[in-house]
Amino acid sequence: MLVFVQLFKQILVNVALLLWATLTYAAPQKIVSLNLCTDQLLMLLADPNQIASLSKIVDDPNVSFLAKKAAEFRKNRGDAEEIFMNSPDLVVAGVYTEKATVQILQSLGVRVEIFPIEQNFDDIVENIRKMGPPGGCASGRLEMGVRGS
Repeated sequence: MLVFVQLFKQILVNVALLLWATLTYAAPQKIVSLNLCTDQLLMLLADPNQIASLSKIVDDPNVSFLAKKAAEFRKNRGDAEEIFMNSPDLVVAGVYTEKATVQILQSLGVRVEIFPIEQNFDDIVENIRKMGPPGGCASGRLEMGVRGS
């Protein structure tokens, strides 16, 4: 009987660890973008159902290569209050995104990933890799010609 109890405890611990790992590393289901560059990366790499909203500038064909595709998605004004009220799992932003917005969201417990400006091809590859795992889009990385990390 003692062996059975010990075995049962071990199984229970393993199941708890598996559930914790699944919840911790599960791909976000509701992603908000606050920056044109992250808007476009998100549209290229994430499942469209994961995209909660994109920045309002993404609709402008003068600056956005994916303006037509962006019409499918909700837009945000980039206000911390608006973003927080939508309860995102993840917010993606650029280094020049309004600092106060990022700080408020982080102080409220929202996960914010900041993407640096690309200066060369290696930076582009790195941002694609960075967007891959949080967006849960490994296949997107391969479609872009980048091997997983």
